[in-house]
Amino acid sequence: MPFSLRQPGQLTNSDLSRIARGPSWRAPRRADLDASPVIDYERLVSEPTMAGRAWIEHGDELVRRFDVTSLKLVAVQPFMDELACCQSLSNLERLDLSGNQIGTPGLEALAKSPHLTRLTHLDLAGNALDHDGLEQLANAPWLSQLQSLSVSRNHFDGPQVIDWLKNSSLSNLRELDLSENKLGSSFAKGFLTCESPHHLRRINLANTQLGEGAAEVLASANDHPQLLELNLSFNTIGSDGLYEFSAQSGDGGLETLQLNFCDLEDSGVFALLKQLPPKIRDLSLRGNRIGNSGASAISSSARLHHLQKLDLSVNPIDDEGTLALTTTSNLPQLIELNLSSTLIRSLPVVPSHLKLIPEYLIELPQVGRTKAA
Repeated sequence: MPFSLRQPGQLTNSDLSRIARGPSWRAPRRADLDASPVIDYERLVSEPTMAGRAWIEHGDELVRRFDVTSLKLVAVQPFMDELACCQSLSNLERLDLSGNQIGTPGLEALAKSPHLTRLTHLDLAGNALDHDGLEQLANAPWLSQLQSLSVSRNHFDGPQVIDWLKNSSLSNLRELDLSENKLGSSFAKGFLTCESPHHLRRINLANTQLGEGAAEVLASANDHPQLLELNLSFNTIGSDGLYEFSAQSGDGGLETLQLNFCDLEDSGVFALLKQLPPKIRDLSLRGNRIGNSGASAISSSARLHHLQKLDLSVNPIDDEGTLALTTTSNLPQLIELNLSSTLIRSLPVVPSHLKLIPEYLIELPQVGRTKAA
């Protein structure tokens, strides 16, 4: 039965996850507001997702019975003041409030909560936060203990985030997700002067309108040996942007790099290979304009001996480029190669240790007009 037709108190965790991505925060359903919902306790332990009203009423009991330390709340926007007062929050190490649109008032209530003493991972993605929200976050007494923070899909601009980074205590932060905020190209220079990047291990700057500034962030990764993962996807870097910083050879500790849909051509691959750190293990270049020349350059590079996963899907690479990638001896550790949605016409024979995606090709019948006799 569709969850929209179910009786109050009968929503499953899967239903609540769907509600979290919908507009239910505007008018929570009766089941979300029910103080005595039907709770699947066993599933709660493995997939801790609940309506905000249910946690406010039953959080203490759930912590006492199941020692809940990780929680995702949905439909909680109207109850943030009550939530902040819940003693049950003191047991949480991970709190996911993504998609609730709590706004600055909701974050202000959360920031004043004295109960988040064990919190180390916080997800605030998609909560309609702006500059005032950043100020509330900067004043939160529990901010300095966070190891992972997501503020993706909010309304921050570059200068606001730079000021926040410079004036906040983030010494323990190791993962920061700023994706899908309009940070702008000037963000790169300010970001690199902050102390925060020097201890971050994972940074997500996907779809932040960095433009060629993303190339500057990439080049600076070599100065931060602790940085392991960097996502710059959906920023229009372009091949020219990479060339500007290609003179800086890569000696950093970067292991995972995502440059999906960044408007890169073969020349961009040539520039990229000059600055990639030798420890790179996972490289994703999905959805660019890389052809056979770029694929051949990757296959002949001497800097990719540790590469294990390579994603070149949605690029104009055909059988020639595929053959170069699957027969090279310069990628000895490669175990997964994604060439889906490319121009491959036939799949090559690959070593048994290499997983090639796609594993098979589907030949579609050719439809056309038949010639008249």
